[in-house]
Amino acid sequence: MSTTDSFPIINRDPPGLKSGLHPTNTNGEHGGGSSVGGVFGGVSVGNSLGGSLQYSMPGILSFLQHEWTRFELERQQWEVEKAELQARIAFLQGERKGQENLKNDLLRRIKMLEFALKQERAKNYKLKYGRVGGAVASPVGSVGRSVGRHPARPCR
Repeated sequence: MSTTDSFPIINRDPPGLKSGLHPTNTNGEHGGGSSVGGVFGGVSVGNSLGGSLQYSMPGILSFLQHEWTRFELERQQWEVEKAELQARIAFLQGERKGQENLKNDLLRRIKMLEFALKQERAKNYKLKYGRVGGAVASPVGSVGRSVGRHPARPCR
């Protein structure tokens, strides 16, 4: 019989590795032997064909070592992925902060230009009509653009 026919556990050993957890009988054959033995004693488990499987201590240790190596590899890959994602998060947070600073700077410039425009309109109105048309509002506390008529123009 082949190893895969008599082995109820999924073999995770890479191809060519002969020292994994493989069932053997006392004759060294794979399959349905009924003897129990081995170095330190074997563990017999009945297989689907009615025979028993024997796991030797070196085979068990080799399997555990292989699984531990696989687990460590997966953990290292997870840590690398975690570090990459944390770096991406930090980059995106910095980019967001830069965009917020740019937005605040542009809002300040808009307010400054609106205030300068109001002053210029008031100055032109005074030169044209010879009188002050109205008070010019301070940019502090004003948010957004004014709607409607210009405040320097008198209502008629």
